[in-house]
Amino acid sequence: MDRDSRTTALVVPHTHNNLAVALVQMGKRGDALKHYRRALELCPNYAEAHNNLGNALTELGHHEEAIPFLQKVIQLEPELADARFNLGVIFHNLKWHDKAIASFRQRGVI
Repeated sequence: MDRDSRTTALVVPHTHNNLAVALVQMGKRGDALKHYRRALELCPNYAEAHNNLGNALTELGHHEEAIPFLQKVIQLEPELADARFNLGVIFHNLKWHDKAIASFRQRGVI
């Protein structure tokens, strides 16, 4: 792969992620989902897109669907405490209290 191809391979997922962020800010979370998903198709280990997709799904009330995306963030970037907190909130909303407590403890909230 030449340098231009590598640069494009990195820029395009970020472009989709950034477009999705802008759509969320405009209140178009549903439209943003396809761009987060496209970013992840292009770059499956893109932690920021996993986190953003998980958050957008949560905001749309798709809590269970959001879980694997936030878990992937924790796998990719264990030091990213926000993903643990967000996962704890989802578990709390689903009334999975033991899992919520564990996530909050790992985050250092309790």
